[in-house]
Amino acid sequence: ALANFGLNVTCLGTLGYPNLHPVFVDFARRAEVHSLAEPGYTDALEFTDGKIMFGKHTSLKEVTWQNVQTRFGIDKLKAKLNLADLVAFMNWTMLPHMSEIWAALLLEVCPSLNGKRRKIFFDLADPEKRTRADIEQALNLIVGFEKYFDVFLGLNEKEACEISHVLGIPAKDRSPEGLAAMARAIHRRLPVNTLVVHPVSFAITVSDGGVDLIEGPYIASPFITTGAGDHFNSGFCLGKLLGFENALSLLTGVATSGHYVRTGQSPAITDVAALLRRWPSN
Repeated sequence: ALANFGLNVTCLGTLGYPNLHPVFVDFARRAEVHSLAEPGYTDALEFTDGKIMFGKHTSLKEVTWQNVQTRFGIDKLKAKLNLADLVAFMNWTMLPHMSEIWAALLLEVCPSLNGKRRKIFFDLADPEKRTRADIEQALNLIVGFEKYFDVFLGLNEKEACEISHVLGIPAKDRSPEGLAAMARAIHRRLPVNTLVVHPVSFAITVSDGGVDLIEGPYIASPFITTGAGDHFNSGFCLGKLLGFENALSLLTGVATSGHYVRTGQSPAITDVAALLRRWPSN
């Protein structure tokens, strides 16, 4: 989605190894891609009241700090991070060695970064599958990045409830007010720059500046929902890169995901602008 906006994107992930998987060839034309391993696979079954996802993730075990160094290169990684305005780490839950990578970055890479303070986005991707100890370790590492970056932690509604449970925060109702109170409580325990919570029909940010809540262009019969959260994250990051405050960044987030669930396509900036011009009649 960020590449479709016209940003210069470098992607390091599981896109086929040693050769790029054909499904990513078009992506490689729009972004600079580097792969560490074969891709994982998911069978996603969508229904009117939710979805069931069957993952095949054996190859993701190859995403290790050792392989980052040998198959990509530590000097190249440092150079990319020094040039980046935004860094994003996705899919922690399915990548069993991601916490090891984060710890190594904090110890070996981040202290040597120079220049302006950058933005970094984290998406845990449904941590229910991981142990409480794993989740606590990951959250502590994420907070540790605030020393070097403006940290944005993105959670969907289910993930926010799971993190609340791990942190011992009493369950709230799922109303906008209840989720906003939950988000404030999470942010008090995880003092990052901005916490983002995005249920289906609205989105919330919590930062030192307070709480913002924006309703999204909800549609009762979407074309697709798998990937909607990733598109929201991309739209929110676009807003922050443009220098928007949280409320406007939430708008670019919900507009990006709103376009995607209606069409199945990542929007261009002109598509997001067109949807926002029609707001709120979408």
